[in-house]
Amino acid sequence: MLSLEAVLRHPALCGMRCVAGRGGLARGVANVAFLDYEPTQGSYANFYRDELVLSTMLFAKGQPALAWQAMEGLMRRGVTAIAVKTVFIREFPPQVCAMAERTGTALLLYDGVYLEDVIAAVKGMLGQSAAFEKKDRLAARLAREQQPARCERLAQRLLGAAPPQVQCTACALPGQAAAGAWLEAAAHWEAACGGAAFRFGGMLVLLCAAGRAGMPPGALCAAAVGTSEALPLACAGRAMEESVRAARYAQAQGLPAAEYAAMGVQALCAAAQQDWYVQRFCSAWLGTLRSYDEKNATALYETALCYARCHGDAALAAKRLFQHPNTVRYRMQKAKVLLCGEGAEDKAFYEQLYLCAFLHGDL
Repeated sequence: MLSLEAVLRHPALCGMRCVAGRGGLARGVANVAFLDYEPTQGSYANFYRDELVLSTMLFAKGQPALAWQAMEGLMRRGVTAIAVKTVFIREFPPQVCAMAERTGTALLLYDGVYLEDVIAAVKGMLGQSAAFEKKDRLAARLAREQQPARCERLAQRLLGAAPPQVQCTACALPGQAAAGAWLEAAAHWEAACGGAAFRFGGMLVLLCAAGRAGMPPGALCAAAVGTSEALPLACAGRAMEESVRAARYAQAQGLPAAEYAAMGVQALCAAAQQDWYVQRFCSAWLGTLRSYDEKNATALYETALCYARCHGDAALAAKRLFQHPNTVRYRMQKAKVLLCGEGAEDKAFYEQLYLCAFLHGDL
């Protein structure tokens, strides 16, 4: 569900201003409704929670008390916001504003926009959002599915076609991207590449036929982008994972884009960081040093990571840590005994330390 704040970023609604109940900006908008009649007993039964209600308050012309009564009734129904066109009402009294603050209902004023245009814009955004949410659910099922035949059917439902190979591009949204902006950009992205856009892994992902993946447009063009390899249709879920991992790698490296096929050994690290068993082992293995440090006020863990980053060069690690080389060597001997036992070779200890720290994402 779109938040009211996201809805208000639509160009057709940019003239709306919130004058009370700013807590309502974070609430969701499930529908848009219009109030055009004088309030009577039970007259609010057709208004529901999470609605954005529009009105000119024509029925209250010259009788503002009727407008306040109507607004209080709507707030009791739990609507998200009440937007009033400044034809007859230009401000709200303190008691109405206070109730808006208590109920978390945003009170909006606007002018210069036709009601029909506002309703069309909001309904268009909600329709787009609902369509994307359906794709989100399909994509989540596709990512979990293990049976190739079912993967093919789910991918075909997303694409509306069955290309022999597919490819994914993931776009890391910068900060809190305006929902309206990314919905519109995602729709353009789909149209340009003939694919299906959805949210997966905290990113926006485009699934399309291999070779048709393109850079995201508009509001998404400043984000880090990751592209998967071309994979069979039955491996569409794998392509989704690859694109997200490549985008995260691009983010971490400060790159505008990255291809999964060009990540080299970093692809292994990205996969390992998603594996529960690998992470559990690495966390426990390295945790031995952290636990020892906590009990003995030492710095074995910090020194071990620096030692690994320096590729086993104790002198270089000592320089970076502002320690004597013998101090680093002593600490690593202690760490080696704790992690590998007495008699372990230095080379074997370094290789295990580097691999574990690398797969755990500490290097």
